[in-house]
Amino acid sequence: MRKNDLIKLLQKVEGNPEVVVWNGYVREHQHVSTKITQDFLTRESFDTYLHQVLLNRRLRIDPGYEFSVEERERMRGVWQKNNSWELASEDYEQTSEFDAEYKLLHTDYKRIRRPVVVLHPKLQGKQMYVRGCGMVQY
Repeated sequence: MRKNDLIKLLQKVEGNPEVVVWNGYVREHQHVSTKITQDFLTRESFDTYLHQVLLNRRLRIDPGYEFSVEERERMRGVWQKNNSWELASEDYEQTSEFDAEYKLLHTDYKRIRRPVVVLHPKLQGKQMYVRGCGMVQY
């Protein structure tokens, strides 16, 4: 959601009620912190994804394999569906071992970035046991 859209939604609310966020992970609401950070969402570019799939097909099927126009468009749909945005700050992108090694091997490695504003919930000092994760503090 864009900042202006959020402001419009909040302006429609009558009065001055408290704003909270629902944390579905622990199934409880949390108050919003005054901490707001700017970061980036990032994901692989379509060209990088297509290049990886092409290399894989050339290794497994045929060294001279090339995508048809129809197959390339189908692959774009697969990329859009399966390649989700990740929250990754500058520090992550520079220190990620996989990204660093991959960039050295493949000069065409590209990630798409878009700026976002992150609202942080206030920590409540509670903890909850989550199956598969153990104790989660929130």
